[in-house]
Amino acid sequence: MELVIINGSPRPARSNSKKYIEAFIKAYKTSCSIYTAKTDEPAVIWEAVKKSTDILFVFPLYVDSIPVPLMKLLKTVKQSAAAHGQHVHILINCGFFEPHQNDIALRVMDTFCRQEGFNVGCRLCIGSGEAIMSTPFAFIARHGIKKLVKHIKQRKNTTQYLTMPISQNLFIKASTKYWLKLGKQNGLTQEQMAEMQIEKK
Repeated sequence: MELVIINGSPRPARSNSKKYIEAFIKAYKTSCSIYTAKTDEPAVIWEAVKKSTDILFVFPLYVDSIPVPLMKLLKTVKQSAAAHGQHVHILINCGFFEPHQNDIALRVMDTFCRQEGFNVGCRLCIGSGEAIMSTPFAFIARHGIKKLVKHIKQRKNTTQYLTMPISQNLFIKASTKYWLKLGKQNGLTQEQMAEMQIEKK
């Protein structure tokens, strides 16, 4: 098994995706190549993919779909003839509490695999993914990642869903408190954060 890991985050160097990749590598215990969709040349990535048997895409949910850097990378695949029946695995996280919010992005990746000649492999969908690794519930994510590694090696095409074991109301209260605190640190009021043009401030 030759595995290539692709970080699809728009901010790969300081992303949660990087944390998930680090946890995966620790559990995988076998050498593999790691690339980033945003900064590495597509030709270099697809050349590595050609030599692989498996690919793991790790990325966050953006606007109910895949991030732009990853979308741009996928659009370049036709230039390289990289697909040779490799198994495509996915580790995706979203800031929503419900891990099923990732389903549309999964369908996008499934369509990509079907159209380009890749095989759909294992998937791990993490809800509350922006927070879980910095909470006492990080062990749940690590356990899910260990199962992902096991299933990839066993060629089991499974889909896992996990999130923090708390109520939805508690999650909303905690996340609201976190974002308001972060806004205050950046000189923003709650009203300003509720505006549609928040990113321009």
